[in-house]
Amino acid sequence: MTRKTCYGWSAITLIGWIYAVLGGVFLTLGIILALTNPMANSLLFLLIFGGIGGLFLILGIIFLLYTLGRQRRAQRLIAAGRYVWGEVAEVRPDYNVRINGRHPYVISVKYLDPQGRVHIFKSPGIRAFCDSSLLGKPVRIYIDSDAYRHYYVDVDPILPNVIEHD
Repeated sequence: MTRKTCYGWSAITLIGWIYAVLGGVFLTLGIILALTNPMANSLLFLLIFGGIGGLFLILGIIFLLYTLGRQRRAQRLIAAGRYVWGEVAEVRPDYNVRINGRHPYVISVKYLDPQGRVHIFKSPGIRAFCDSSLLGKPVRIYIDSDAYRHYYVDVDPILPNVIEHD
């Protein structure tokens, strides 16, 4: 079974890679200029290029580690196999994100726990076409503990098989 929505390129992943590459280039450039320039301003090259490059490199690595941590947590939740059943409550485009001129969809799932409290969980961004026909369908919500702080909404089984033609 292939996973369609579990992982993908998010904006933070893309920014992380760009920052890490640019930071590495600037840091390397600052070190090379500082070593090859015998004048007194070689320390200035290292501070300017190396400082900016180091900052961008550190930010890029932090963004990539954050994304990797979320992916590993989702894998761990799925591997543990502890889930509850929820019901699709809302399907809407995420207007905060635009990929190639299109907005990914977010599916909101509601779950009624044994104490009678309603919990709302949101799926990751879905690039496949989604419509209101998904409303009311049962969905697995993989959870870490009864606190419901860490979760993963598995919407793969309910997504339609859509083939896009250019």
